[in-house]
Amino acid sequence: MRLISRRRLRYWSAQNPLIHLLVYEPWFRAVVVCFFFFLLFLGLFLPKIWRASPKGFLPIIKVSGLDIVQAWSLERTALKATTAGQFEEAHYAWKAAAAKNQADAELFRGGIRTILKDARRSHNARDALRQSLWLLKLTSTNILDLELVSNVFIREGHLDLLISLLEPRKDRFTPTLEASYLKSLFNRGKINAFRTRWLKVSRRLPSDPELTLYDSAFLVGWGSPGARTAAQARLDAATLDPALRILACRLQLAAYARLFDVDRYLTTLQRLEEWQSDTLIYHIGYWRLLFLSGRKAEAIDLAQTHEDPPASVLETIKLAELFVDLGRRDKALRLLKRSAPSFGEEPSFWISYANELMEAKQWEELRRAAVQIRGQESLHQQLYAYSYFLEGRAELAVSRQFLAETAFHSLAEWGVNEPSLGFSVASQLLRLGFPAIASEVLRKLERDLKGDLNYWMLLFNIADELKQVDLMLAASKRAFELRPLDSVVVNNYAASLIISRQSQEEAIGLTLRLYAQNPRSLAAIVNHSAALLLNHRHREAEFLLKSVNRTHLTRSQTTHYHLDLFELYFGLQQFDQAWAIGSLIETAYLYPPQRQWFDQAWKQLGARSNEG
Repeated sequence: MRLISRRRLRYWSAQNPLIHLLVYEPWFRAVVVCFFFFLLFLGLFLPKIWRASPKGFLPIIKVSGLDIVQAWSLERTALKATTAGQFEEAHYAWKAAAAKNQADAELFRGGIRTILKDARRSHNARDALRQSLWLLKLTSTNILDLELVSNVFIREGHLDLLISLLEPRKDRFTPTLEASYLKSLFNRGKINAFRTRWLKVSRRLPSDPELTLYDSAFLVGWGSPGARTAAQARLDAATLDPALRILACRLQLAAYARLFDVDRYLTTLQRLEEWQSDTLIYHIGYWRLLFLSGRKAEAIDLAQTHEDPPASVLETIKLAELFVDLGRRDKALRLLKRSAPSFGEEPSFWISYANELMEAKQWEELRRAAVQIRGQESLHQQLYAYSYFLEGRAELAVSRQFLAETAFHSLAEWGVNEPSLGFSVASQLLRLGFPAIASEVLRKLERDLKGDLNYWMLLFNIADELKQVDLMLAASKRAFELRPLDSVVVNNYAASLIISRQSQEEAIGLTLRLYAQNPRSLAAIVNHSAALLLNHRHREAEFLLKSVNRTHLTRSQTTHYHLDLFELYFGLQQFDQAWAIGSLIETAYLYPPQRQWFDQAWKQLGARSNEG
């Protein structure tokens, strides 16, 4: 076999010069092997075939070897630029490196750290937000990364977003996240929530001079007069400390705004200007104080002549709100429309813009905004369903009922993910006359809002409009469990028990409490009368029903009053009076259990009449 193989090899080499070179020329063979490995290297190095994203992460991110090398080179450039204080060059390098390998969390961390080091804020605020959100998605909201990006959110004014991220985790905060949460609550104006949380956690937190200043600012602006003097002294002392003076002045501004102290506010703002640490948001606060103190013309002049444009979505929204309060909604709308290219990827911008468009009744512009929202993939998770509400609202306003209903049904199908926005949408749908769709939207939010009294109150009102008694009873009972001493809550729960003709003893106890609190209330009188009738205490109910002033009753109220009279006379076996009153009842206003009971009683009256 060996002889045959050698013969064949000699034959092939004689016939083919290439084979001859490969067999008998070592240098040529080495070149061919090297060339083969070079092609193999290119095949593995250039195409994006290497999965870089974590397991289960979507979308799947694949990179090439060239991408990895270029990202590494750009990372080195960014680190050198950051060390040299060349932040603008560093921002571009980090951004380019992350574009090469979007699955490398360390590249995004480096970019965010550079953003925080850049005192001049030469970065793009939109890039800062995008990088922060992508890092959280990439690392499944890792606690250490959340600590890092929380500083960005606070600095750039994305306080609502930060609070929404932190709220579900507030039982397992690190000291850093606890501080970020407290600062966000205060800076967002949620002062009561700040104070409650601070009193709860302050003893177990490590010493933090910044949080101490926040507490002092609360005492100056919202505390008792006795505590104000010492707290003011602590803030004044902090303004002499180079490390704390800017924060101290900003907190003083919040306190002075609360106290409507225009002069001290202006003095503190001027100090920040001297240190080049003022931002537009603090000027907006001053202009608002001028407006509230009766100096509207001065506020308008300063707002219109201020040169610096808004640098964040919060500044944009606050400036637009100020223009509206100053009677310049046209200017607010122009500002928001002009800011769309800069802040169009932020949900809060579109919510504010849409609200102003609805107030101004600019329906075509509102419909255009809805289309713009759906055109941006980054907004899909938070605002995709909301965009259909905006479209439906615009169509409804111009009497295109079918298109409006189609858009609202799309809204219900997708569901609003953000609880507070979904609550607002459901409230508006109820006012617009779409309670069924409002119910669909709201009930998808039960897991997030089940501890919120307002959620159950709104759900009760929706169920009342739909005459869904089981839902009315469930919603009013849950609200009663949350706030058992609230008269409106008690009245709703008692009315639900009466309408469903359940728990007669509980109903009479609740209505008696309301009647004792306000014996002149029409609702208290009627509900207690109905509860007495359920418990067959007809003479007591008769006394109350006869005291009702029927002059200003609506048709629905009149029907329910007549129903109570009908039940009274039917129970007393005064069938002629019952027949006369029953003929006045408009059954369209009755709830299903009431209609069922009335129909049965009416049939019995008819049978008695035929027998007679």
